[in-house]
Order: sequence, then C-alpha cells, then structure tokens
Amino acid sequence: MLWMNPFSHEKIHPEPYKGTPENIIVNELTNYPEIDYDDQTEFLFKLARKFQTIEI
Repeated sequence: MLWMNPFSHEKIHPEPYKGTPENIIVNELTNYPEIDYDDQTEFLFKLARKFQTIEI
C-alpha cells in the first residue's frame, strides 16, 4: 500500500516514516493533552534523550 503524503512537495515513501527513538518518544509524550509541543519542544527532546540513556 502506498502511503499518501499530504505534503506534495515532499517525497512519498512506500510506507509511513517510522522515526528515530527520540522522535517516537516525543510523539508519545505529545499524546497527553497537558503537553504543548509548540511551547515545550526543546524540553521534550531533552527528556527523550534522557529516556534513551536509562538502563533497565
């Protein structure tokens, strides 16, 4: 199935962009209504980088 890109100036990929671990973490955090991506972008990416360094 071909993924339809709503941005015609960007290349259309055969499947949706999966993203980096950092982007996936930020995306999941922005699912919470209390988090405003536009106001907290820098903080969210700092937090995502910290999550990646936690050893389990």
